[in-house]
Amino acid sequence: YAKRLKPQEENGTRGGDLVSFQSGKFGRMNLSNTLNSVTALLEELKNVSTKKKVRVLVDLKSHQNPQDVEFVLSEYLDSDDQMVLGRLHFSGAEQLQQIVHLLEGHVDLILLNRDGAPDPSHLNDLLSVLSKSFDHHQIVLYRGRELLASYIYDCFCEFQKRGDLKNLLVFGEAGDIRHATNRLASLFDYLFICPSALEDVDQTSKSLAWPAHSVVLREPADWKNVDLGLPLILSFLPLSQTLFKQIFERVARCSHFVYLSHALNMKRDRLPDVGSFLEIDMTKIYRGQLSRWLSIKRTLWM
Repeated sequence: YAKRLKPQEENGTRGGDLVSFQSGKFGRMNLSNTLNSVTALLEELKNVSTKKKVRVLVDLKSHQNPQDVEFVLSEYLDSDDQMVLGRLHFSGAEQLQQIVHLLEGHVDLILLNRDGAPDPSHLNDLLSVLSKSFDHHQIVLYRGRELLASYIYDCFCEFQKRGDLKNLLVFGEAGDIRHATNRLASLFDYLFICPSALEDVDQTSKSLAWPAHSVVLREPADWKNVDLGLPLILSFLPLSQTLFKQIFERVARCSHFVYLSHALNMKRDRLPDVGSFLEIDMTKIYRGQLSRWLSIKRTLWM
């Protein structure tokens, strides 16, 4: 579930990278304005699939690019005893058609995150392109935020065995943390929620309905009127020296600091000495999901 931080390696590898598969051809990340990164990722996925005798899954994520600059970002995410998973980020409909052409015949399942689509019409456009090359049983629609929220909830259920944890302080963009806090509310006496950046709370966060027994901290004055106790802190935001300074100007101390694996923007040896730091590895949220998705598809289509 959650793993303790280890000292930084001598080679300077940055903690929290989403790409953990080592390869001279593919590397940790492959950013390109061509489709070379797709081919490299697909080769690695097939190699792992052959060795472990598992299915190949690819998660597709479309990005709206105001500068209209085409790019492809490939990530090797994870593997287990059922699947090997990669992700492709792309910026245009024409790129998607080319990507689908490369994937056809080499991928068992295509994953599409409903929460990652800019709007429903965009999601329908993606499905229209995919359906020309893949059968409906090869395409999985899922809710990324719900999947992450469920994983974080399970991590905290396990984490509570370490002691009596009463209060949770959460930092993050309002849309990202709302699903997680709805689930976590049952585990704590109080949730203290700081939506968006500490100095910039948007209107969206003010209009959202937050769980009962939660206190939303929007203004500096709000922090003076609450007793946080000794909270456990969960951060969805990229960790930096600036963010830590802002947090600990408001929080005297905490029991544990938990962060998501994509959010470490500083060297581990520079993390402040505040209780213990724990990392939730976001690449693991898909583990065990394949059998569930396949079971649902068999129920509905067979």
